[in-house]
Amino acid sequence: MVDLNTFATAQAVYGIDPATLAPLPAPGTSANPTQTQSKGSTTLATNQVTVATTATLVIAARAAGRNAVTITNITGAQPSYYGPTNAVTAANGHFLPGTVGASITLPYSGAVYGIAVTAAQTVSFAETYG
Repeated sequence: MVDLNTFATAQAVYGIDPATLAPLPAPGTSANPTQTQSKGSTTLATNQVTVATTATLVIAARAAGRNAVTITNITGAQPSYYGPTNAVTAANGHFLPGTVGASITLPYSGAVYGIAVTAAQTVSFAETYG
């Protein structure tokens, strides 16, 4: 049992450990770390874009606050590739399979460009921010 009379009067007690009955240190310290959980974004923006066989802007950069953008293949059977500039190619872009429903999520706030290899592909995007 802990004798609470042995603690200095200026010492704050933030609870009692039920296993040892010892006082717990202040929250947010290395002995009692504070845990946080993301509450998610406050805004969702969606649209559809036809990605051509030349570099196409899929979504413009967001100056601040974008958490992620998800790009989903909605019509095509051809693969497409995505990157941060209009210099994206099949050799340097991030691959999105030519399968309806295939998606990639990019935790990135800059512009995203896409390019289709053999035929234009329609994709949708969902951007979360705020």
